[in-house]
Amino acid sequence: MKACIEHTGGYVVQTDTFTNPIFKDSLRRLFTPAGEEGYLGLSSNATFEVHCSKDIKVAGVLGPASALEKKSPLVSEQVVGVGGTTAWKLCTLSANTTLAVVYDIVAQHGGGSDPTAQQFFIQFVTRYLHDSGVMRCRVTTITRRWVEGSNQGDLIQGFDQEAAAVLMGRVVSWKMEEEEEFDATRWLDRSLIRLCSRFGDYRKDDPDSFQLRPQLSYFPQFMFNFRRSQFIQVFGHSPDETAFARIQLNREPTGDSMLMIQPTLYSFSFNGAPEPVLLDVSSIAPDRILLLDAYFYVVVFHGSTIAQWRKAGYQDQPEHAAFKQLLQAPQDEAHAIISRRFPTPRFTDCDQNGSQARFLLAKLNPSATYNTSSAVSSEIIMTDDVSLQVFTDHLKKLAVGTADRCHCRRSRCLAPTALSTKCSPPFHCAARLLDTSWINDVTGFGIPRGNQDSALLGFSAELTLLCYSPWFPASSWRLFRHLTLVDTPNIWYLPLAYAMGDWAPEAGDTLICEAWECDDGCDPANPALLPDPALDDYIGQAILTMGAFRTSNIVQLDFYRGNTVTANMQLECIECAALNLMGWSNPFKYPTIQPVNGSFAAGEHLTVGTHQSED
Repeated sequence: MKACIEHTGGYVVQTDTFTNPIFKDSLRRLFTPAGEEGYLGLSSNATFEVHCSKDIKVAGVLGPASALEKKSPLVSEQVVGVGGTTAWKLCTLSANTTLAVVYDIVAQHGGGSDPTAQQFFIQFVTRYLHDSGVMRCRVTTITRRWVEGSNQGDLIQGFDQEAAAVLMGRVVSWKMEEEEEFDATRWLDRSLIRLCSRFGDYRKDDPDSFQLRPQLSYFPQFMFNFRRSQFIQVFGHSPDETAFARIQLNREPTGDSMLMIQPTLYSFSFNGAPEPVLLDVSSIAPDRILLLDAYFYVVVFHGSTIAQWRKAGYQDQPEHAAFKQLLQAPQDEAHAIISRRFPTPRFTDCDQNGSQARFLLAKLNPSATYNTSSAVSSEIIMTDDVSLQVFTDHLKKLAVGTADRCHCRRSRCLAPTALSTKCSPPFHCAARLLDTSWINDVTGFGIPRGNQDSALLGFSAELTLLCYSPWFPASSWRLFRHLTLVDTPNIWYLPLAYAMGDWAPEAGDTLICEAWECDDGCDPANPALLPDPALDDYIGQAILTMGAFRTSNIVQLDFYRGNTVTANMQLECIECAALNLMGWSNPFKYPTIQPVNGSFAAGEHLTVGTHQSED
């Protein structure tokens, strides 16, 4: 249905039933639009043509249009969106319909003395049938001049960072649907690093000196929020919700599209007039009401103190008329936003610590989480996502050349034998046990043999984690650590307190991890002794991939023994955020692991002849 809607210019409303007020209000608003009296505000039978100088070619259009297959020398071989033509059909056209045209530069310019050779032209011809029955034609012609690539001042003088963010959103959304193995987050990060490295002002290898000019200063923030939006993080959203969001992003003007990427947040309090505040968890305060406009939904969020006063009924008392006005102000503003938007957004009225507060928290920068050492807000967000500050710090390091990029180019390392520790992510581990049926009990009291020398240890196990590459024995390379004592069952022991070591690139992108309980083979006092299947208790096995750390620095593994989950372990990758930002790819390539019945046998290693890295 998405292709049908976009190619015909139709409208879509997302609700669960036809009786939902959102559907009724949207349908009513469709037939009573703001604009010329007596008209629906919808034109039809429109065509959109692009003409340009021979220096550039048309790659395609991103928007609610279908190709007319008009062939021309101006058509680029590179296709983005609806391409292969210079003319498109739009069945419907409104004042908010927005198309993005992508061009391909086919000639080199700059530095010449002939002023006419330094200019190029772009022309848009739009013909449409007005709802009054009159055919109209609008022609827009633009001229620009070529400049030297080193002349950064002229290049960014007319840069519109909001329009650029929306265009990036449309391109990424199209790529995610058209390219099967497209990594949206990595592509965005690489593009942002290249932009900042070229147009930033900085001293080499000095992140503190990095600055962006005003024309670019907000663009990294836009990309940070876009990376966290429903357009990229589709987990938790149904395919219908994702399609609906992308349809709207692909047709709405820049202002509305920016609300989808980076919502606006306003504060209402007794301290003054309503004011915009940072889209950050630190903006939450007990005596403050927040209004979030995320385009698809509008949220009125009451701080804990405000919510208590409202529940106590203070707004109904004459002496607290100011409090009543404070409660009403964000409601009026929210309904004003809803009344002028199509389709009608969802409205949520919630309180701090309430279940509906998640709609606001999901959009805020997680500057205060459960991992934050110092409290900077009255609210924390339970997430492992990095904050805007961490994201910006990594970006600065990569842009100025401080961070070790492993000399990566085109997904290959130029010097794979000299990879630094920055390309070997260090890990920390935490664990808990879920099933004690594997314990080799010789005491009769459920105490593992490894602990029977101390009655103070209680029901505990000396746990060992062994991770190795399936392509060569664990004796040549491994991540191996004794976790000493883990209480059983179902209790985490010293979360992320154990340093596992560095994941060497030559080990590949996939590891087999085994959990053991030490009895007579492995010994915490002798870290060199690996578990022995004949002497130690085998708990279970899990498979760990480097790709698991792309969205979070912490990954939880479920260890299986047969069909039973016997233990959980958490692994934290210290450098993975920086590696993902720099777009690093492992140069050592191996076939994909295909274990039988979901796991390997205890201690089993795959046998291969030789392994070789790509140059």
